[in-house]
Order: sequence, then structure tokens, then C-alpha cells
Amino acid sequence: MLFPFMLPHFKPYLTILDILNSRKDVNGEIKISQKYIGELMGLSQTNVSKRVRDLLRCGAIEKISAGKYKIIKDDIYHTPYKTVEDVILLVKKQPEIFREYKKQAELLNVEINDIYQAWAYIDIDIKNFEYLNKLKD
Repeated sequence: MLFPFMLPHFKPYLTILDILNSRKDVNGEIKISQKYIGELMGLSQTNVSKRVRDLLRCGAIEKISAGKYKIIKDDIYHTPYKTVEDVILLVKKQPEIFREYKKQAELLNVEINDIYQAWAYIDIDIKNFEYLNKLKD
């Protein structure tokens, strides 16, 4: 189940995957530096590096060697979005574990840091939603 209001946060991940897809060789391998990806996207190399690590962890890409990658899956469910969606659905079913991050990690079989990252995205949207509602009054 896609939550459209969350999608803008994950556009950089999908853009990185698009860039990688456009640079595949005949073997499906991509030789590209994170610095160059950052230049194409207008992001710092540090920012790209963090997102590449997330994509590696989420199973979207595989690192063959320094600056050489292979795409495994190029959809939003192989970005941190998957955990965000899973957390939202879990808490909807079990509201009593709303802020029990360790329990959420256990139930979703993910690292606690993945839960923290998911809640950071969720909290940003909650704050934006509350702010926008105040503007309407």
C-alpha cells in the first residue's frame, strides 16, 4: 500500500536508481562515482553516500567494487520506504506499540536503527501535516 504523502522523501533514492540504470553496461554493471551522482543531482557526495548505503542495505543494489554497482531491484520497496510503510501498518494494527521501537524492530525483523529512520520520516510528515492544518485556521 503506497502512502503518496510520503513519496517525496524517497525521490532521491529513485533518482539514484534511475541514474544507475541509465549507465549500465552490457553485463548490467555500473561504474560511477558517488561524487558524479551528487553532481548530477545537486547533492553532496556525503548525502549520496548515505543514500547508496541505504540502497545497499535495502537490497536495491549490490556493490561489486569501489565505484562499481549492480542493480538488483529498482523500485520504492527496496528503499527505506518499505520500513516506513511497514511501521505505519504495524502501528495501525497495534496502536499500543506506538512508541515501542524495540518491539517494532522485533516484529518487523529489522534493525532498531531502521525503525528510528522510519519514524524520522513519519515524524516529519506529522509535523508538516499539523503545521499545514494550523495555516488553514
